[in-house]
Amino acid sequence: MSSEDLIVDLEVAKAYSNDSGRGIARLDPDTFLHLKLSPGDIIRINGGKQTAAKVWRADRQDWNTNTVRIDGFTRQNANVSLGETVSIQKVDSIPAEKVVFAPPPASNVRFGEDAASMIRRQILKRPVFSRDVVPIMSTTSHPFMRSPGQA
Repeated sequence: MSSEDLIVDLEVAKAYSNDSGRGIARLDPDTFLHLKLSPGDIIRINGGKQTAAKVWRADRQDWNTNTVRIDGFTRQNANVSLGETVSIQKVDSIPAEKVVFAPPPASNVRFGEDAASMIRRQILKRPVFSRDVVPIMSTTSHPFMRSPGQA
């Protein structure tokens, strides 16, 4: 049986605050062993929809709780809420040849010159599925975006 044949059902819990927007799923050591995972591996999360996340070890207080800690973006992409059950399995990632990003519908965002390189840096090692919502974080007040008046 390959590691991709192993599936675990877990209850969705809120991500640790420092994991928000990073595409991380936190699992306990027993789940790591059962799914033959190592930190940084990619898992498929199957709720109402499928998405992916990188796995890292949960804090000790979360061991043996049968939970997966994921952020709001990952929950949205999997179409699940806190307390619901998702299926988790290890997957091999396939590097994308092309990724197309679009701002949320009805938003008035226009991207400046530095947007492409900033987005590329943030998503380069992030697992995504088609149609996933992917947060793009900025440490300043969005220097890569221009207001409509600057276009």
